[in-house]
Amino acid sequence: MGVTAQAKPIVFPMILGNNGAGTLDDGTEVIIYPLMGAPDWRNDETLDPDWNIFSQRVPGTFADYVAVPCRNAIPRPSGISALEASVMGTAWLTAYRMLFTKSGLKPGQTMLVQGGSGGVATALIQCAVRTHAG
Repeated sequence: MGVTAQAKPIVFPMILGNNGAGTLDDGTEVIIYPLMGAPDWRNDETLDPDWNIFSQRVPGTFADYVAVPCRNAIPRPSGISALEASVMGTAWLTAYRMLFTKSGLKPGQTMLVQGGSGGVATALIQCAVRTHAG
């Protein structure tokens, strides 16, 4: 049995939103990685008992400006628009992790995606089709 973190209440009022893309003060265009671990955590952040996302403990990405830890500001690759980049965080990273880290799915096997019109499901289907994983 693992150790679970004590739930910390959300302090209201809170600006919502955990996906985003933007520009740093130096002009670098970035994608915002929405999962934040403890500052001293060095492993898989999803295993950090103190992980959180924007709008849980810090103001979210619906704000005009957001303070982002350096490790959460990923340079935006050319060819990906700010709009496309802004929705990659939660849905696409969740789908990627489900398919390539957790599923154990092998080429040629069949994948069932329930609720295929939702954000994670849509990303999961597109990842599988593009990589021939499902």
